[in-house]
Amino acid sequence: MDFSRMSLLIAAGGQSRRMGRDKRWLSWQGRSLLEALLEKAVQQGFQEILLCIDTPSRKWQKLAGSYGARLVPDEQSCCGPMEGLRCGLSVLRTKYALAVSCDLPFFDFRPYKELAEPAPGVMALVPVADGQKQPLAAVYAREMAGVFQTALRHGERRLGRVLEQGRTAYVDFSAWRMGFFNVNTPAE
Repeated sequence: MDFSRMSLLIAAGGQSRRMGRDKRWLSWQGRSLLEALLEKAVQQGFQEILLCIDTPSRKWQKLAGSYGARLVPDEQSCCGPMEGLRCGLSVLRTKYALAVSCDLPFFDFRPYKELAEPAPGVMALVPVADGQKQPLAAVYAREMAGVFQTALRHGERRLGRVLEQGRTAYVDFSAWRMGFFNVNTPAE
């Protein structure tokens, strides 16, 4: 995939209930988890970086400005990551976006560069590592915003369930499984 023709959506909303504190700002290698991902992201040459967040603040504006990212706040609260993806996809300047959760400390962009652009009609390209689907490290077509909107309107918030119903292709990323390790609890 040619990142210069794509957007990056960083899913940075959420309530960190299992962590007990806001995991976006947890220290990782001398900076926050979120900043570590942003630092890797700016080196990839994406056409735009969208920071999908729950509620904007000066702290978010300063962070986004430091990395040339655009803030995209949720329009509806308590709808989970699907709302962040929906909002981000609805303002894309590109046809496709790689959507990545901010709590993946070992995430690696390299295997995505080796992928071909999704086939016509495919609206989501989702990695699978050891049988686990990774919808928060997937490539989405801009049109998925409407699919997510409809799902949310019907009370569905589970990404996996929506993706199973749509035009989704799954790609084996088992060789890159550590890239999908996400931090949810203090022990992790």
